[in-house]
Amino acid sequence: MAELDYAYLAEYVRVDPGGSLTSVGASYTHVGVPMVPTQHLVGVAGRIRTTVDVPSVVLKVTIRDHAERMSLSFQTVLKPAATSRVYAGDKIGILFAMNTLIPIIGYGSYEVVLELDNDEVRRLYFTAEQVEPAES
Repeated sequence: MAELDYAYLAEYVRVDPGGSLTSVGASYTHVGVPMVPTQHLVGVAGRIRTTVDVPSVVLKVTIRDHAERMSLSFQTVLKPAATSRVYAGDKIGILFAMNTLIPIIGYGSYEVVLELDNDEVRRLYFTAEQVEPAES
């Protein structure tokens, strides 16, 4: 059975070929935007722990605003990379990273729901707050 080791939001994420995560602006909880509607680039990254006998894991990511006026879902099948190494006897880690542009349709909270094989495993949140536009 697959388990989520950790997950976080970031401004940008990627899985490096050597088997590590690169993140910029990781673990944020607030986003400042000068006006709505607008767009925001959100990265979601983490690690799934499973056993070597599990060939794949289905990861579903849903992003929505607090009033559920906006909801986007992404689903993918994750498999261990060729560079994945077994640890703790029969465990293997599968890294994931996703970047997507989402609409910010209003100020307030947004949630990112992660599911593994149709089971909800984590909810991450951020708040879109109004900030003064930068002077040019």
